[in-house]
Amino acid sequence: MSWTPLFRGVDYGKRAELLLAYLKQKPEQFDKNDPFSKGYKNILAYIVASLCVRTEYRYISDEAQKQLKGIPSPNYNYVYNKNGHPEYKGLTNEHTIPVSVIVDHLLDPNNGGWTADSLTDFLKKVSGIALITTDDNKRINKAGLRNKLPDGMTLADILSKQDLHSIRYEAAKIDMAETNHDAKA
Repeated sequence: MSWTPLFRGVDYGKRAELLLAYLKQKPEQFDKNDPFSKGYKNILAYIVASLCVRTEYRYISDEAQKQLKGIPSPNYNYVYNKNGHPEYKGLTNEHTIPVSVIVDHLLDPNNGGWTADSLTDFLKKVSGIALITTDDNKRINKAGLRNKLPDGMTLADILSKQDLHSIRYEAAKIDMAETNHDAKA
């Protein structure tokens, strides 16, 4: 999603306002088989994906770090635009918490009553991108963790203890070189 990086640097309050405006458009009777409800959920996924991007990586895998040969601050945009940047070939950006998990949480009727303040806090807690290799990405897929958390782990667990963003990488046996939990918006 080439437009996703455009939200880097935008404060979480502004992101929450945009998300809240869209959540207010949710169909009254949300039915996963209804075409309108499906379309709404797909658009929500695009919005969430863009709003959960930070200026800095939350995690960088050991293998990605080795490939970058010590570049101190990897450039997020270079992963999308690899022309002229051979050290970024074979690397990919990946949401630390699957977007589908976040979307399902937002749509769960038990989690209703969202406000701009509660969404600001929520987005701060769930946002994060990891820089990993395409081989690391294959390991996540092989472990069955592309769009879900490991068995026994819930988003509520991550929300209560923020350092659990690495749980999918640990389950897929991917070593992470860098953690940056205080990454800027």
